[in-house]
Amino acid sequence: TEVVVLAVDEATGTTKTLLTDSDAAWVNVHQEAPHWLSDGSAFLWVSERNGYPQLELHGRDGSLVRAVTPLDIGYRDLIQVSADDRTAIFRASADPTQIHLYRVALGADASPPEKLTTESGEHHGVFAPSGAASVRVLDPKDGAPTWRVTNDAGVDAGSLASVAERPKFDTAFELTTVEVEGRTHHASITRPHTFDPAARYPVVVHVYGGPWHQMVAAVESRFVFDQWLADHGFIVVSIDGRGTPGRGRDWERAIKNDLIAIPLADQT
Repeated sequence: TEVVVLAVDEATGTTKTLLTDSDAAWVNVHQEAPHWLSDGSAFLWVSERNGYPQLELHGRDGSLVRAVTPLDIGYRDLIQVSADDRTAIFRASADPTQIHLYRVALGADASPPEKLTTESGEHHGVFAPSGAASVRVLDPKDGAPTWRVTNDAGVDAGSLASVAERPKFDTAFELTTVEVEGRTHHASITRPHTFDPAARYPVVVHVYGGPWHQMVAAVESRFVFDQWLADHGFIVVSIDGRGTPGRGRDWERAIKNDLIAIPLADQT
């Protein structure tokens, strides 16, 4: 329930508290933070103290300089900080079924982040420290994952071919939302390729129901097993209930001390 960032004097071993982050339920530990700028003048931190994860810039003494990302952008993780410490690349999306790449300035200019990706799905990337090139990965809503090599302007310079075996069938999943006691839940429905609207099918509820994992995403590869099962005569349904990530602090921590009752209630 508490994380403390300490500065250590290498000569004496004495410590000084730079930052304390706490939460009555639990603190999500982001592996990318603290991230110190190359000149040691400041560091990046991720906090949910305002209800949603935000990337923050803190001074060398730990004092908050400013929030780098907006509260409602759906911050997920930090990808890279440029070699000159002027910009950061991070992943985020206000729509929890998708994840996009953004670039944001780290200087005094608090300009809004620039969205680098538009295609539906989950994006990732590896960026050269100089920013001269990157490999951008997309697990799309429709089709196979792609790896694109881009230049510093984001223009494609080439692609990396996948040698992974493709499923012998397409997926026919549908993303939707359902209202449960005033809450909006994201859900997916996968029907047989030979679906008959006039017929009745047994339903398989395919869920995880815990923290740090979602079932419902705009990613075709997530639904290969669901489609295989559906084509054997079922309808497969997934609903991301309370406890899943991407919906803010209160939504995720609703399952504190009870990983069964609320997840099950949200499925019924």
